[in-house]
Amino acid sequence: MIEIILMGIILFGLWWFYTNLYREYCIERTRQDLFKLRDQLFDSVENGHIDFNDDAYGILRKTINGMIRYCHELHFVHMLALLLAQTKLSKDNGKVTKEYSLARERANNRLDPEGREVVEATYKTMQIIVISHIITFSFFLNILFRLLRAILTLSHSIERPKAWLFKNIYNTKEMQLIEIKARKYTL
Repeated sequence: MIEIILMGIILFGLWWFYTNLYREYCIERTRQDLFKLRDQLFDSVENGHIDFNDDAYGILRKTINGMIRYCHELHFVHMLALLLAQTKLSKDNGKVTKEYSLARERANNRLDPEGREVVEATYKTMQIIVISHIITFSFFLNILFRLLRAILTLSHSIERPKAWLFKNIYNTKEMQLIEIKARKYTL
């Protein structure tokens, strides 16, 4: 009987740690990574790679700021709900996503090759930070990802499984929906 009570106390403690401390840590770590990324973007402007007045810079900065502001809402269940709402319930049939993608593409095309490279690298890094947050914030995704990473590492089939997964995930419709929502709240 004492073992059951002790097990209950331990499980409650683990649950409390996860819901109160670990999740807050994930949010703050993600925000810090996004702040650091935004600072690197500012440094690129300062070094002359891109200009403050470039539309691509403005779109990217607003997107990063939106991710920082709404980082606490970036979790797997919310992402699934967003995807479902966009694909099944939306009357515009992805119009907002397409408009955002077109605006980004047009703005990036106006940049010189060096500026375009800086903007795209920053954009991809932001997506990796957000995907990493979604994985680590979700209890089950975190466990699943760690098991998958251990299996892939042990099998030596992929040298860097995390980079491989992000390379195949970062340019998905779900990420575009998250970016659009973050941008919408910063306008």
